[in-house]
Amino acid sequence: MKNSMNERQTALVVGGASGVGLEYVKYFAKMGIDIVVVHPLDVKEDDAFRTLSKSYDVRVEGLALDLSNKASILQLRSRLEGLRIISYVNNAMEAYGTGFDSLSRLEASRFMDIHMNATVSISLYLLKMMLERNEGSIIQLSSGVGRIADAQSGMVFSSAKSFVRQFARGLSQELKDTDIHVQVVALGPYSVDIENGPIFGHKVPGLKHLISAGEFVDRAMGDLSRKVLFSAPCVQKSHFRKTNGATDSADVHKKKIS
Repeated sequence: MKNSMNERQTALVVGGASGVGLEYVKYFAKMGIDIVVVHPLDVKEDDAFRTLSKSYDVRVEGLALDLSNKASILQLRSRLEGLRIISYVNNAMEAYGTGFDSLSRLEASRFMDIHMNATVSISLYLLKMMLERNEGSIIQLSSGVGRIADAQSGMVFSSAKSFVRQFARGLSQELKDTDIHVQVVALGPYSVDIENGPIFGHKVPGLKHLISAGEFVDRAMGDLSRKVLFSAPCVQKSHFRKTNGATDSADVHKKKIS
């Protein structure tokens, strides 16, 4: 349903220039929801933004921001002021390809600012807006099931995403008597190119029937509508659990909000 001109809904997608983040942008556009997309300074905006805007008569605005910078957080807050934000998707996935002992203090600090401090700051700002209307959703994308991402993306990344999961769990408890829903979505192997098999930055042998990034988002949003706190769209494929050797059951990752 399209929004009236004076009551337009807006979604904020951090890390929405490609991959699953871009699929969230597409999902909201199809719902007639405006989108503000935050992407790193060195990432080029996808042409899909303009296409989606024209196709679905929505506003899709890209903001190139370094969320480790407090000034960028303030700039984002200024841009969101006065908007009716009904969903916040945090897909910040910056990682590092070196050992922890090789990081400089500034690199480690910047990394934690992006994945932890910015997450808390943005969530707190938007939550106050959502509570005024008693509506909205906060969606945190986390590292993949079966520890694929944890093992290959670095200790600090894994630790930061563990914080995100616990933060979301606690927040969901605080909001259990409201109509504001919190969700953690576990990233896993999804198909960008079935033939060549580049999956979430990794190649996973033995996986031939992968869900698309679009289906991944559809499944996650379906879980959100059912108030599922922990969603693992890829785990719904039994062959994935077997191939990856994951021991976590789908029920654990799809725990409903109590």
